[in-house]
Amino acid sequence: ATIPEDHERIRQSGSGMSAWQTGASVKSLKPNWEKIKINQMYIGNKAKFDQNSEFAQELI
Repeated sequence: ATIPEDHERIRQSGSGMSAWQTGASVKSLKPNWEKIKINQMYIGNKAKFDQNSEFAQELI
């Protein structure tokens, strides 16, 4: 999403599935989204696990 309001709707969606559904309805995608989306998910998930040791332990 390229519009701050869309970012906020996705951020506040509540669950991963809800965020995915909200994001799928957004029309303001970056032109190169299909090319960069996997790396962006990696960055977001890495930050989540780096910040929460309990989540990180689940991966071990």
